[in-house]
Amino acid sequence: VNKYESVHVINDSASIICLDNGFLFYWREVTNSSDWSQPPAMPHIESLRTASTAGMEDYKNLSAAAEIPYMYNTVTFSFSCENAFAQNLSFQHKLENVDNDWSAIQKINSVQYERLPQGEYTFMLRTVDGLGNVSEPARYSFSILSPWYQTWWAYLSYFLVLLIILYTVWALI
Repeated sequence: VNKYESVHVINDSASIICLDNGFLFYWREVTNSSDWSQPPAMPHIESLRTASTAGMEDYKNLSAAAEIPYMYNTVTFSFSCENAFAQNLSFQHKLENVDNDWSAIQKINSVQYERLPQGEYTFMLRTVDGLGNVSEPARYSFSILSPWYQTWWAYLSYFLVLLIILYTVWALI
């Protein structure tokens, strides 16, 4: 019968879920009451997208720590959780060296950090279920490289230009 789907709990370990075209018998072996408070599965960070102020985008391989050029210092993480009841799960995220604490619990699948300064970062993500159980955090480390004007090549150029100016002033005097 349509629109009469329901769940009937038989006991602590057995339930019958009535569906449109039949039913599903769910059995869970429970040894003690703490089994119901198992943490959810760890989330999966799917992709890292970087963007520049000019609107150019780049996708990074997540198999190794990324070194992101300074002009691409806006990063967007996309993530998910592989779970049969994923619609009941929420996420919390934290970027070390930027966030002091975990974010509020949200039902989102991406997060963006804009105009990050140069430095080393670790993005952490965890799953939270409806009972408040929290998974182990998934981690991804990356670094934002220095802007071109703060590289050792730039400092060498500044020094050479200063020497040329000083020599020119000395030669004219």
